Amino acid sequence: MSLLSREELNDPNIIDGGPLAGDYKRGSNSLGELILRELTGRGDKVAFVHGITSLRMTFGGILDQSLALACYLREELGVRSNDVVALVSENRFEYPVTICALMYLGATAALFNPLYTARELEHCIGLAKPKVIFVAAQTSMAVQRACVKIRRPAKIVHYDNGVRGLTYQQCLEDSGRKFKLGSFVPEATNLEQHVALIVMSSGTTGLPKGV
Repeated sequence: MSLLSREELNDPNIIDGGPLAGDYKRGSNSLGELILRELTGRGDKVAFVHGITSLRMTFGGILDQSLALACYLREELGVRSNDVVALVSENRFEYPVTICALMYLGATAALFNPLYTARELEHCIGLAKPKVIFVAAQTSMAVQRACVKIRRPAKIVHYDNGVRGLTYQQCLEDSGRKFKLGSFVPEATNLEQHVALIVMSSGTTGLPKGV
């Protein structure tokens, strides 16, 4: 079955992606379980290449880091199914790793534009109510000020090293020492109802809205 009508299928200006998959769940009990299954076994195959430095991240690297981060978030920061965790950062290797980790936990990833104004940040944090916020160096102070101003405390994790507070790298290192990553089991969720992502609208006609 295609999402396109017969007229649309015959329109040369529309490219059809083909029929829908018969079982998009593929026997998984959650999106996190599906992602974990797809990552497993791909090992040294390259997943991402940094456009400036040409550094590469493999699927195996994503798997290892996302499992470590998921364990830390669950055991040390108390992230549970349906909790909201925000990301306020530019594109970087840690970004998709964080989203994978959140999917394993059945949490919801709220994606904020790192170029938001102070007012937009305050609005988005108040709207999404994140339990944890991942920040980059250029967004750290603005996020922390916004949390204080609207009296919405959240645990901050810094993607960059050399800063005061908990860093992404510390999460991975502590997790590797404390937890058995190989025994991690993704959280089961209701695939029809679970909210995986909150993507904020552009806010061109007002403040951003979660969709």
